[in-house]
Amino acid sequence: MATFKKLETGRWQAQFARQGVRKAKSFETKRDAHDWANRQEFLITEGETGGSGQLLRELFSRYAREVAPKKRGARWEISSRISGAVASWTAAFISA
Repeated sequence: MATFKKLETGRWQAQFARQGVRKAKSFETKRDAHDWANRQEFLITEGETGGSGQLLRELFSRYAREVAPKKRGARWEISSRISGAVASWTAAFISA
């Protein structure tokens, strides 16, 4: 559900939250704000939340390089979390 607020500058701000995705944007007219909010709702319900399109394997590799070495169980995390069928999924496939 979107909410609309008139700003001091005369512009309209649309705030939108659905399925854990929150977005806000300002527009010249309230109609433009409504159109944007409706489009965002459609994209979220259709599963296009604006994900990066990266494979989880790429995200896991970055995690293995940047985060895991700083942890006590680094060797275990690197070997067990990066492999598997899930690594071929895109990040956009996972929803909050």
